Amino acid sequence: MLSDLHNHSIFSDGINTCEELIEQAISLGLQRIGLVDHVWRNSEWALDFIETTNRLKEKYEGIIQVVSGLEAKALTCTGEIDLNDKWRDKVDYILGAIHRIPSSSNQFYSKSDKLPDRSKVYEDWMSTIQGLLKNDMVDIVAHPAAELIQYQIPLDDETIKMLCHLGKASGKVFEVNVKYKVPVQAYLDQLIANGIPLSIGSDSHSTAQQKLYIKDIIAMHKRLASCNLI
Repeated sequence: MLSDLHNHSIFSDGINTCEELIEQAISLGLQRIGLVDHVWRNSEWALDFIETTNRLKEKYEGIIQVVSGLEAKALTCTGEIDLNDKWRDKVDYILGAIHRIPSSSNQFYSKSDKLPDRSKVYEDWMSTIQGLLKNDMVDIVAHPAAELIQYQIPLDDETIKMLCHLGKASGKVFEVNVKYKVPVQAYLDQLIANGIPLSIGSDSHSTAQQKLYIKDIIAMHKRLASCNLI
């Protein structure tokens, strides 16, 4: 099923409504669209988002499959996420994401940090991704390892193998994010080799971005057609 499972609306930092994203998905030939917004534990709009997406699922039934999700960032190195657990079962899936890498001192590394200790950044990132894989509230690991790119930290083969072993044991889905072009090729190859479930998303924040990334979405679906796609 030709799908884009990662699209943001005006409920968080997107610039189009959920319905506008759906209409664009239809015009682009998608069969399934995932409406996903960034959430915080105190997001007052979350229930409105859930009600809106449920209504749209019914409205577009038989035209396009609409699914809903929430994207919650990692707060700590233990993989705790910024999500109110009462919303967990009201959407189809939860994306766990590392947007800023948490440090062991309960702060976040920042792009503005002057020459951070990359070995410590890597160590804390490893703890965080392992924590996400153990977190029962997380269904999909969003844009895997994209956050390492800003620190120019590569993933070595042994780490990739270990992450795939942990990922397979966890039952988590790993997102193939066409916007950020992650996981990197070596990582993706190992995910495929291990039969780990994959999702494909554009991480679009507008109908314009949906159109921009549709060729990449289609190409990735063709490339992963024989893989374990959700």
